[in-house]
Amino acid sequence: MLYILLHNLGKQGKLDYFFKKTGVIPTSCRAVIVKLQRRTPKDWQTTCDRNNLHIEFNLDAAKLGKKDPLPSKTYYYRELANAYSLIAKNSPDDTLGRTAIIRVTINTPEFRIESVSFGREVAKLAEVSDAKFIAIHLQKTVKVKEFPLNSKTPDFPPDLKINRHKKYF
Repeated sequence: MLYILLHNLGKQGKLDYFFKKTGVIPTSCRAVIVKLQRRTPKDWQTTCDRNNLHIEFNLDAAKLGKKDPLPSKTYYYRELANAYSLIAKNSPDDTLGRTAIIRVTINTPEFRIESVSFGREVAKLAEVSDAKFIAIHLQKTVKVKEFPLNSKTPDFPPDLKINRHKKYF
């Protein structure tokens, strides 16, 4: 009798308050976030969607002044590469490799840059220090799209076809 009562209350959603465990589900993504939040800039917003890591931050090339002669688009993509390198070097290698997808979003005044890669590919960046090898690795493993401001972004690009079986180094 008690089982039937609890079953019916569960179906109606009246027991959700007592059985909410979404904050304590251990995943590799949560382990990566714990370490990253200590070592990343304060303006980075890190979230987990199941075992997928999403990092979002804002950049403005106008704040550079005349110190950096690069055009703003080049600056944004260089910062994207630096973000992936920072994630790889400041995360535990084993948990970053088990994180399914890592998505980095950069909000700029002109457009928004969305990039997606697999966790095991980003984990390989921790061992690479040469800028040329980092550029080659990112070209082969990261999918990048630009979106105009105020446009709806899909959750994850459906055409994420990165060659997973080739070893580049």
